[in-house]
Amino acid sequence: SAACLNADRWHAVRWSAGLAVLLLWTVLLSSGCAAPSSNAQTGATGADLTTESDEPEARKRARLRTELAAGYFEQGQTTVALDEIKQALLSDANYAPALSLRGLAYMRISEPKLAEESFRRALQLNARDADVAHNFGWMLCQQGRFAEANALFGQALSNPTYTGRARTWMAQGVCHAKAGQLAEAEVALTRSFELDAGNPVAAFNLAQV
Repeated sequence: SAACLNADRWHAVRWSAGLAVLLLWTVLLSSGCAAPSSNAQTGATGADLTTESDEPEARKRARLRTELAAGYFEQGQTTVALDEIKQALLSDANYAPALSLRGLAYMRISEPKLAEESFRRALQLNARDADVAHNFGWMLCQQGRFAEANALFGQALSNPTYTGRARTWMAQGVCHAKAGQLAEAEVALTRSFELDAGNPVAAFNLAQV
């Protein structure tokens, strides 16, 4: 129910090694720049889940505001979405899905510093959120902060319940390629292709490597 930047959007990036233009499927919704889940949330310790039956009133208000913000975000109404996220965080300043969605919104309007603050705070609250780690990693890769980006991709992939592995392997492969690390790029893109052989972007990037 929460959203990211348009799923299946294609982005063109040029390798510093001069290997032509790569097309990257930047996944930014429930998989990609992946959407924060607001139905259940793991606490900072990962010990338990908060569900609707024991959800505090403030958390419920934050969740509903975040779901509303996600709808606006999906429709491209980023400013309205940010207003709703603000209200969500007034209800519960520690609601990680709201912070994650705020990071995506700031990415969309080209406010990387504010996006980074939101992603970092979301990961402080829930370090196991692989979607946030992926989104944050891709943003840092675009900024040329390759080592930090790859650490975040690794953090996402270390979560055994993460379902977006093909996307993250692909993003990591493109990030390695941009950094001129072609051997590492080949490994990551091969893993992505193995998991999702029907994705033409993964196939194209692997062929370029």
